[in-house]
Amino acid sequence: MLFNSVEFAVFLAVVLGLYWLPPVARVLGAWQWGVLAVASFVFYAWDDPKLLILLCGSILFNFGVGRAMARKLAGGGSVPRGLLAFGVAANLVLLAAFKYAGLLGELLFPGEGRAELRASLHAIPLPVGISFYTFHAISFLVDLSRAGGAEPKLVPFAEELAGRGLLRPLGKLALYINFFPQLVAGPIMKAREFLPQIGPRELRDIPWRVALRYLITGFFLKMVVADNLREHTDLIGTTNVLWMKKLDLVGMLYGYSFRIFADFAGYSLIALGLAALCGYRLPVNFNYPYVSASVTEFWRRWHISLSNWLRDYLYFPLGGNRKGSGRTYFNLFLVMLLGGLWHGAAWRFALWGAAHGVLLAVERLLGVQAGESSAAQRSWRQFGRIILTFHLVSLVWLLFAMPDLESLRRYLGALWDAPMGMRGRATFLVVVYGLPVVLYHLWGYFRPVVAGGARWRRVAEPVVFGLMLYLTLVNAGVGGSFIYFQF
Repeated sequence: MLFNSVEFAVFLAVVLGLYWLPPVARVLGAWQWGVLAVASFVFYAWDDPKLLILLCGSILFNFGVGRAMARKLAGGGSVPRGLLAFGVAANLVLLAAFKYAGLLGELLFPGEGRAELRASLHAIPLPVGISFYTFHAISFLVDLSRAGGAEPKLVPFAEELAGRGLLRPLGKLALYINFFPQLVAGPIMKAREFLPQIGPRELRDIPWRVALRYLITGFFLKMVVADNLREHTDLIGTTNVLWMKKLDLVGMLYGYSFRIFADFAGYSLIALGLAALCGYRLPVNFNYPYVSASVTEFWRRWHISLSNWLRDYLYFPLGGNRKGSGRTYFNLFLVMLLGGLWHGAAWRFALWGAAHGVLLAVERLLGVQAGESSAAQRSWRQFGRIILTFHLVSLVWLLFAMPDLESLRRYLGALWDAPMGMRGRATFLVVVYGLPVVLYHLWGYFRPVVAGGARWRRVAEPVVFGLMLYLTLVNAGVGGSFIYFQF
């Protein structure tokens, strides 16, 4: 079920109506989060109910392992490392079986005689959102193992999990793993951030203005910017590039860079807005990433929840930067390589992650500072670094845009050989629909300078959001799924 569909609008109206049902919500403390838990299963099963089997299996397995952990903690002991390792490994095996079977088949079963086996492994379907809910499950087990020590916020839930009751802790865990606003494409929530939020809500506590900002901006970025750019940037991976001129090819590269931001940031903002309507806070996932003055800064601004997850549950356990410079460079490279493979079981994603790993290691080697860029610094050098970083990131996005490495080779060859010039309409529309992304980032860059103009904001803000809402209603592109649904 897509956020930008009539079905979802009806679904949301029903869910919010039940969620805020005044008499019942006041009497039954579990009513609200119970409604959300059930609604999340309905949302996930809408297009393919069979997917519930895998999701429910994951929830029940992690509930069982988590309950064993909680009882160890309740007895005054610590969680055995073997139990935690078993739980994490089982989740990774589940992810690998469905997401990486084809890639593993290519590595483990080469040769002509095993082509049929490789084809059958490639044919294993990829369940929607499996990467996200698996990361949630791993976060739950790791954070729970630290309850009472590094994670005191999880102590109440650990005590509830260790008790005799089953339904309440199971329902809460199901809601965390399966929360519908961010189930399919994030932001990735850590268990220590989400589970303590589960509880009754009052309408007066809802930040309506913030929620509407998130929703209007998110739907505008998705439906007006990303969906209109999709028609023109999808050509980048086809043979049509062989007949295009140089500026058209460059325009498609920039257009895809704008599109992937608008599509993914749009989804994340919608998720934040939907969660806010229910009284829940999700982490901000994008912080104007295209004004970054380094790739290191870019990863502090782009898909922040994934960056933080990889840092907390992979980079730090590997030793982070505490075991010498050589190990630090290796850790950076390995984390980004695995982060690339998390996006997809294909060599192009591995190359994408490896490229970012190399860039991060080189920046660290050169001592590139990774402080946040802003107009308050006003440096031509910083501006040049922002332009350079944007182009580096955009070039590496080609590995996302292409269906395979042959398409990448074809595009780069066409870009090299194409005559200078522009054929027309497609590139012009890339400029038109890419402009909101540029303006959005300029606002983020100059905001520290102009944020003091409260009177100006009171006048301009309703106009800007009203215009975005109007364009969303009258100028939306052809609807399509979000790019990150495939991951």
